[in-house]
Amino acid sequence: MAGVFLPKDFTRFEHVVTGIIYLIVAILGVVGNGLLFWLFKQEGLIRSPRNIVVLNLAVANIGVVIGSPLPALSSFAEHWIFGDFGCQFYAFIGFLFGLAAIGFVFALTVERYLANCWTEIYVQMTGKHFRILSALIWGHALYWSVMPLMGWSRYKLEPTKTACTIDWMATDSNHISYVIAVTIFSYLIPIMMIVFFYLLSWMAMEERHVCDKENQVTEKQLMKVTIMLFLCSMVAWTPYAVTVMWQILTSSTEVSMFVATIAPMTAKTVTTAMPLVFLAVCPKLRESLLPMINSRAKTN
Repeated sequence: MAGVFLPKDFTRFEHVVTGIIYLIVAILGVVGNGLLFWLFKQEGLIRSPRNIVVLNLAVANIGVVIGSPLPALSSFAEHWIFGDFGCQFYAFIGFLFGLAAIGFVFALTVERYLANCWTEIYVQMTGKHFRILSALIWGHALYWSVMPLMGWSRYKLEPTKTACTIDWMATDSNHISYVIAVTIFSYLIPIMMIVFFYLLSWMAMEERHVCDKENQVTEKQLMKVTIMLFLCSMVAWTPYAVTVMWQILTSSTEVSMFVATIAPMTAKTVTTAMPLVFLAVCPKLRESLLPMINSRAKTN
């Protein structure tokens, strides 16, 4: 793929800025979600089997941004510089972790639904159940991210020629069938189920005003976290879903550089906001953060 250069309507300045944003997002995403992972792993901090899902969400978010230095460096070089293998690998991990991130937000919603509407079942759930749920989510994400490598659709350079993803510009039936299927099963169905579970959970919670005594985090705080995470996921992945479906419905073979850039950039940037959601809504996390930082600073 060497020698494939950027379109003329993408200026050098715009690509340098894009590259810088990719690097900033990578740093913030890894640090923020790494900190969230660290906080929830600490002994005595909001201990609950459900935190297995939160830990996996943090890992998925890190995975979404971990490959960002590749398009950043390619933006600085004005073309993709990591060859076909690098393109396939970058697109694969981006899709794998992106689908997993959506899945774990869905899992948190299911957890809130069970806690509020099926308490008898929820109190019997152990870490084993949440590990099985997490494995199913990773399996779902792995299946859909491997398919393009196996011939159902394909990974290809984005129109900007500095990053790779699903070839959503293609118009053949092989591509269209994959895009429709993955959009339905990994985006539309989870979103509809999330909204449905939210409504039922909120109504049940309003009736009972339950408080989680063990963890000192109210049910409303937990519900606010899941709602805000859901909104973050909508902001992150809706531009992608709309873009690919628009290409299918209109059979368009052209796309503006702004649209081609904003979809992946939004998906990566929003992952940096998810740790802030937990810190903003959960006072116990904020109270635990400063002492842990101070303790680590003293040991160093």
